[in-house]
Parts: sequence; structure tokens; C-alpha cells
Amino acid sequence: MGNVELFRKNDLPKPLMFIEKFFPPTIMTILIFYTLKDINFALYPYGLKEIGAIFFTIVLHLSVKNYLISIFFGTIFYMGLVQYL
Repeated sequence: MGNVELFRKNDLPKPLMFIEKFFPPTIMTILIFYTLKDINFALYPYGLKEIGAIFFTIVLHLSVKNYLISIFFGTIFYMGLVQYL
């Protein structure tokens, strides 16, 4: 009956609660810095594609409130801008 205890609905351990709460925003922050790290804002197109993708991701996240969807579609939008503009 040891397996039954594994699947009982208990509170998560504190380290998992910490990861659940802070990992998605941390990943999004890392992606923003990674996107902006090599941009020269003095040269055309002045980072407009990257800023547009970040703005799209922010608006998408504020409307959907799902980190996975925001990261996935924000990345797809950014890749589309980079490839086609």
C-alpha cells in the first residue's frame, strides 16, 4: 500500500512550491535578456523586432496568464519577425 501514499493529495514540499512560484518568471526574464544581449540599438532596425516580440509576449501573458503559452507563442512570434522582416 506504499504506492497509495504516493498519490495522496498532500501539500507540496516547500522547495517544489518555490520552484512552482518563481521558475516561470525567471525563465521569461532570462529569455528577455538573451533576446536583448546582442542588439545594437544605434543601428537599423534599432531592436524593433525584439521589442515588438517582448511587447507581444507581455500582452499575451497579461491576457492569458499562462507562462507556457506566453513563452511558446512569444518565441514563435519573435522567430517570425526575425525570418520575415
